[in-house]
Formats: sequence, C-alpha cells, structure tokens
Amino acid sequence: MGTPSKQIKLELPDPQPSSSKESELQKHEASSGIMGTPSKQIKLELPDPQPSSSNESELKHEASSRSSNKPNYKLGSNFMELLEGDGKTSFIDKTLLIKAFFECGRNRVLVTAPRCFGKTVNIDMLRHFLEIQTPEEPTDEHEEFQVRLQRTQNYKLFSENNLKIMQETEIVRKHFGRYPVISATFKCEYSIVTYERAFERCKRVIAEAFSQYPYLQNSPKLQPREKRNCEKWCEGNFEGFEPHDVFDGLNTLASYLYKHFEKKVFLLIDDYDGVIYQAMLWPEIEDTLKDIIQDCTSIIKNAAYGCHVHGAFITGVSHMGLCGLNIKPHRFLDQHQFVDFYGVTSVEAEELLLGLTDKQIATARRKYGGYRSVSGREIYSLWSLLEYANDPDAENRHHSWKDTGAIPGIEHALIFSDIKCMIQRDLLLSRGIVVIIGFVRTVNEILDLSLILSGRALVEPDRYKRNIFFPFLLEQGYLSHMNEDFVADEYLSLELPNDEIRQAMAERIVASKFSGHGLQEKSIHRCREFFAKIGTTKCSAEDFAELTDGLMDALSIYNFTTKADVAFAVSMLTAGLGYQYEKVNVRDRWYMQKTRDPDNVYTLTKENFSMVLECISNPDSKEYLSDVLKYYQGVGPTVKTRHVIMIIAIWGRELKVSYIQDSYAVNDAIHLERAIVANP
Repeated sequence: MGTPSKQIKLELPDPQPSSSKESELQKHEASSGIMGTPSKQIKLELPDPQPSSSNESELKHEASSRSSNKPNYKLGSNFMELLEGDGKTSFIDKTLLIKAFFECGRNRVLVTAPRCFGKTVNIDMLRHFLEIQTPEEPTDEHEEFQVRLQRTQNYKLFSENNLKIMQETEIVRKHFGRYPVISATFKCEYSIVTYERAFERCKRVIAEAFSQYPYLQNSPKLQPREKRNCEKWCEGNFEGFEPHDVFDGLNTLASYLYKHFEKKVFLLIDDYDGVIYQAMLWPEIEDTLKDIIQDCTSIIKNAAYGCHVHGAFITGVSHMGLCGLNIKPHRFLDQHQFVDFYGVTSVEAEELLLGLTDKQIATARRKYGGYRSVSGREIYSLWSLLEYANDPDAENRHHSWKDTGAIPGIEHALIFSDIKCMIQRDLLLSRGIVVIIGFVRTVNEILDLSLILSGRALVEPDRYKRNIFFPFLLEQGYLSHMNEDFVADEYLSLELPNDEIRQAMAERIVASKFSGHGLQEKSIHRCREFFAKIGTTKCSAEDFAELTDGLMDALSIYNFTTKADVAFAVSMLTAGLGYQYEKVNVRDRWYMQKTRDPDNVYTLTKENFSMVLECISNPDSKEYLSDVLKYYQGVGPTVKTRHVIMIIAIWGRELKVSYIQDSYAVNDAIHLERAIVANP
C-alpha cells in the first residue's frame, strides 16, 4: 500500500538509567522476568495476510487516491510542541477538558486512564491554560489584565491555533492565566526495590516542582529561612530535611507561591501512582509497601487539602489509596464527563483515519478500538491508533502495547485457578466475565493485589481475588465494559477490547508457559503460520500435519492433558491474526445443543471463511466428526464460502485431530494421530 507521504512525529524517548545502580537493576529485571518481557521471548506477531495479485493494484490505487485527504498528526506529550508545527500537521483538540473540569462541580478531581491515553499532554495543556505568565513585551502596570494576557505566549498558543476552549469566553475570562501552578509528576521509570528508593523518588518529585520557580529564592515576600529552603530544594540538597519536610513539600511550595503572587494555587499531578506501581511488583518490598503507599498519597493530600490551593487535577492509571472527601475519583470508562478526553473517540478516529481504505479502517477498529464506556461510548487506544494512521502497512511499530502497557504479573496470576479459568476459558475466547468492583480500593486490597501479581499465596476466597484483579486490568487498559445493559450496581461485565490487547495478553502467557521448557520457536510459528494461511487460502494435507505436530509439541512441553487446555492453546495461537471469535452462528445452533460441552466449541471467522473447532475428551475424533458431518449434510452449506470443521481429541497421552475442508462428505475427512510425550 505504501507509506503516506506525510509522517507523524513520534516522540518516544527510551528512559535511560540515572546511575550504574539502576543499570544493574535493569539487568536483574531482564534476567528475572519480573519487569518487562520475560528473558526468553516468543514473538507471536505475524504480518497481516497480503492481498492477492488480482486486487492488489486496485487497493493501491484506492489508497493513493484517498491519501491526499488524510490529515497528518504528531505524537508526543508536550502540549506546546504538538501545536507549534510546520503548518502541515493536525491536532486532536481535547481542550474542552478544561470546560468539563470547571463545570463538574468539584475543584479537586482524580482521573485515571491507561498509559499512552493522553494523560500527560492533558496535564500540560491545563498548565498552559491556567498558569500566570509574564508577557514577552514590556507592559504598562496600569494596562488592563486582559490586554496584557493577550500578548503572552500561552494565550497566543491557544488563540492562534483556534482551540475549542477559546469559544468558551466566560471560562477564558475567569481562569486563563490566573493562577500560580504547581505541576508535578510521580512518573517512575525504574524499579522500586527498597523503601529508601521510593522516598528518594518522592524527594526528587518535590525538587523538580520547586525548580520551576527559581525566582522564589529572591522573592521580597518570603522570609530568609523560606528563601534558603527554596534554594535547597532547587539544588536537590536534601541535607537536614526531616520526613515531615518531604510529606509537606508540595504544600510548602504552595504556601510560598501564595505569598509571592497573593493568589491561590492550582495543583496538577501526573502519574500519581507511578512510584506505588513500581513498588507493587517486587516481593522484596512487601513489608514496606504500605508505608510507600501512605507516604506518596500523603504528599499529594497535604497539598491538595491545603488552604493555599484553589483546585487540583490529578491523573494516574489505577486507584491506589488516594481518596477522601475532597478528591472526586473518575475511573477509566466510567460514566463521567472526562471519558472523551482520554483516548480517541469514534468521531476523532473517523477524521484521523481519513484517506485510508475501508479495509484499513476496519483493521484499525479491530486492533485498537473496542473500549466501551459504561454509557456505551467507544474509545480507541490513542498512541497505537496514531502510529497506525501514520503507516498502516508497517510490520514493526515503534510503539507497542506490550512494551508500554505490559503488566508483568499477568502470567503469575494464573496460579490462581479462578483467575486462570476466566482468562483462558472466557477472555481469550472472546467471552465476557462478571466481577464486582468497589468504589474505593483500600490499602489492604493493594497489598493483596501485589501478592497476586507476584504469584504468591493469598489465603482469600477466589471471588475476592478476581474482584480485585480484573478491575485492575480494566484500569490498565486490558479490559473494557462489555454490555452497558448488564451493568447493575457494582456488577460489571468485562471483555478484551481488541486484537492488540488479545495478542499482548497471549504473548505474555505463551512466553511464561513455553519459554524455558525447551520448546522450539518454530513449533509456535508453525501453528500460527497455518492459522494465518488457512483464513485466506486452502491448506494442504501437509499443512494440517504440521499443525498437528506443532500442537503436539505445545501439549507435550507443558503437560497439557485436558480439552480445556487444548482450547486455550489454540486460542493463544490464533491471537492477533484477525479472526473474530463467535459462539456459533444461527445455522449451527443444533450443533451446539448436541455437543457435550458447548464451552469447548467456538468458531473463528474471517471474511468468507469460518472454522468450527471443538476440543473433546474422547478416544475417537473420527467418529465424532462423522456425526457432525451427517448433520451438515442434512441442513446444507454454511453461509461462508469456505469452511473447516476440526475436532481435536485428547485422551490420556494421545492427540487425535480430524478435519474436513470445504466439504461435508465423510470420505473427504482426514484423520491424524500423535503421541504426547510427557515433559520431564
């Protein structure tokens, strides 16, 4: 299809370790597999099937004719840099978030959303709108404020780019450039393996906030002791500071700004849960995790509740103990006024994908859309969609969910049978799950969640474990609301939102199960190549034999012995290949009623192809398939042009596969048998 002529600017710097100690930690993380991707990675990604030669030129012509209308978008977290382009780029205007904030009825809010959904750039946007800024040109002290304001860089940034918030004249008049602003981020790119490391990061957060106001060291409105305090924070000199100085650090800065400007302060906090999240992932820190949670939240609460703060806008990924009477929480995809400002809405996606082919647009929705709010609004993954729009044909992308949004503990949680069953038998097979979600996650629940993510023993009922684990996955962007009509009080129905997430989850689980067991990567690729191929073209008997050999390897290495294990393995091997998982179409409902276990029957569909696949515990897949074919001979062909019916039988250490392709005649069926070798 070719790459569009205009490129999206990608700003994705890899965080560098700040010391040799951090480098050693990163090496430990890589070898242990606790953080990031396990050390032995089995990559599941395959390129999308290529169009046939007969219609390839037609698709190229269609893409070429439409690409001239496609807008160009930047990608980054710096609000000013996103707007100060060369005039050839477009901007997803989220500035009405400011209006939503001032009209929500609360001046202290917490909004959570997954990584790479626009939290940081929205915080930066709020800062540019709210902060007091000195005009670049000399001003007359008697000049009206609004006249001086219009000469500031921030005002020009909003007005010259015709941003939507500038149409809200009353909000602009009351709030633009009116406040001293404290902008702080608890973002943490390194592991928190000790309490001291967490406390050091908190001190750095406060020092970075003070360094935005070096002129306070010379403010005539501050006392000499206060000026020296500012100097020490700006220099990163923490000598003589007591713990309470750190806990009150942001509140102290707010009081100094209030004295200097004689105005109340706006507090903007990004990634408030960053330090807590990094600490949760290390078993070694279990005894001090509670202290870390309380310390991080105390720093924020002391400032947000302070008498010198007019309002606070706080963002993060999860709800980690930051709650109170004065801070209103707004969860990802809940029913609130901030939903449209994190991620990409359907309307924005339509504009973003302008110029792409219908097939590419459908692919974008299947891979990166599917996030449904409680009220039914669809949201797309922001950074993933922007990069796809830049080059929809790229085989390897700089940004990947498994790199920026991966949760290291997903595979560890599989030791809990209830969680394992819900992931393998429901989520990865495109079925929904039902959980109970509380309004506030307590500190004790965070401690228990840490145990689940590290695979440690937790003596609690299965219901409790799933009710704290799966809402956490929802916050992280791994799940979406399934059906708005099903939501009742605290009960939620959840599902995987799209193929990007399904593949990311499958890769994590496959890597954890198969790496280290001696499984050759070619066995995995052999199976996936088969499923990628059969969706577009007819496969040979040799292809089916290679699939059976690959399945046998997978079952042997991990000692899979049940039909549920087989169904799970197949679901992961087909993840990310463009298949839609369906229970059974209308014509096949008889088949569902006759089978012994409907949970192990599912169809994979793609365009004009369908595969009915059943996993059974039965010594004779041949006889089972014959019964199925007798039914189909009676009812006639399916609605799909091409079809495959496959029965996978596991009986003790025997694997039997019977299949038929594009036919319902018993004599056309092929039967294969393999012995599953026990893994020592």
